Amino acid sequence: DFFVAKHGYPGCAPQSVNELVISSDIVVYPNPVTELLQIQGLTAQTSYRLLSITGVVVQVGILQPDSKGISTDRLAPAMYLLELQNKEQRAAIRIMKQ
Repeated sequence: DFFVAKHGYPGCAPQSVNELVISSDIVVYPNPVTELLQIQGLTAQTSYRLLSITGVVVQVGILQPDSKGISTDRLAPAMYLLELQNKEQRAAIRIMKQ
């Protein structure tokens, strides 16, 4: 036998997560990457986070619109998630490091 109880009250409002708006102006290449991940289409200074497939942050930084890209020399070959965000743009892109 078991018992299930639901706790709450009528004033409980459902919680939601803001949707990720992806900017189609951002181009990230080459993918898969070996050394330098190049990013085009940034309109302003942009912060980035590179996360492992398990969600661990492995690299963070700031990109300028004229920057050459992100060095991936120190990363092990694996799948990563690149998150980019500035005032006008936001994107999440899967990256494969060879």
